[in-house]
Parts: sequence; structure tokens; C-alpha cells
Amino acid sequence: MNNRVPDNVAKARFDRLIDIINPIILEVSKSNEGKTLDILVERFENGIYTGRAGNNLPVHFKAFENNNETNIIGRIVPVKITEGKTFYLKGEII
Repeated sequence: MNNRVPDNVAKARFDRLIDIINPIILEVSKSNEGKTLDILVERFENGIYTGRAGNNLPVHFKAFENNNETNIIGRIVPVKITEGKTFYLKGEII
């Protein structure tokens, strides 16, 4: 069966799709700016925590500055969203 779409056609279609979807994703992410979301913390690397919001968007935020508690992995913490990016959110722990 030779019904396969040529690679160059598939790539062109994929690129068009990404060009349409990315601005929509960015708009949805930016709609979270200023909101405080509950984040399930998943990991800590290079001074940055990464977790997931209830809508499954990844959220990156800095570790506590004046707090001895550094291991919050597995906990749900409030994070104020400061910036929405195409594929993730940035925020500050409250």
C-alpha cells in the first residue's frame, strides 16, 4: 500500500498547524498571569522548582529565599503566575 504522504508534505502541514496553534496556546497561558494557582511540585533543579497546575501546564518557580524548607517535592503549593509562555508558566511561590 503506497498511500503514504510524502515527508516534505507532512512537514509543511505540521509547520502550518504549529503556526496556528502556538499563538492560541500562548494566549491561554497568558490568561493565567496574575492568578494564584495550586501547583503540585514535581522536581527541583538548579534552584528552580517545576510542577504542574490543575490544567496540567508546567510551572517553573524559584526556591524559597528566606526559608529553610527546600524539599517541597510532592506537595501542593500556591504560586502566583507572573508570566505565561507558549509551553509553560513562570511564577513566584507565595
